[in-house]
Amino acid sequence: MVAILLGVMIAIIDAVHPGALIDVVTVATCKLLAYSVVLFALLRVHEPESSIRKVLALRRPPTIVVLLAAVVGAGISPAAMWLDGLFAKRFPPTAQESEAFERIFTTPTIGKKVALILAVMVVMPICDELFFRGALFTPLKKGRRAETVILATAAYDTLLAGAPARELLSMLATALAIAWIRSVSGSVFPSIAARIAFFGVQVLPLVLLGSDHIPGGIAAGGLALAVASLAGIAVIGKRSARVLDARLQDG
Repeated sequence: MVAILLGVMIAIIDAVHPGALIDVVTVATCKLLAYSVVLFALLRVHEPESSIRKVLALRRPPTIVVLLAAVVGAGISPAAMWLDGLFAKRFPPTAQESEAFERIFTTPTIGKKVALILAVMVVMPICDELFFRGALFTPLKKGRRAETVILATAAYDTLLAGAPARELLSMLATALAIAWIRSVSGSVFPSIAARIAFFGVQVLPLVLLGSDHIPGGIAAGGLALAVASLAGIAVIGKRSARVLDARLQDG
């Protein structure tokens, strides 16, 4: 449903103003509208008695969990970029993909750079997490094993992004880690922090420096830091009364 709405909105705008497909601000706005419509429908049909706060899992987690989740996102990001670069050598992007990528991230003015950073780093990650780890995750979790819901939401998240095949593996791995954080913490706030940090590490160098080169050493170090942070979240998840109560509310 979201994919259909998003596709229709962008197609209509692109027909009136060509170039909407590669206008990140336009895509972010359409995504926000599409998610809002679907969330309203989900609440009306499946959760008529529940509050938006409960469905979206807007529960206050321990601050340390949010910070560790951000470290996970920032740590995974270089490894994901390195992996994408590895696949890109074997399956290089087409000329059309390269041109679109360059047009997106080579904005000429400060205002457009700020808009791009806000759209990719803040608006879209928040919208995605509120939908996948909130509106979808919470209802699906009732009466189901956490592993099943983690995998389902991560797979849908990856497929809906519409990324090239060479980026699917890194995206799926990242989505699985973020979905696991949501499950263990019982809150959507840590997963939002992880996603914002993930895209922040990728977007800021591209927009501000025009480079996305990641040495293998940095990728390995970031991944090790992410794994350690995931372990920390797991330990806190077993000991924090606030986290245990949040997970109990998930069902």
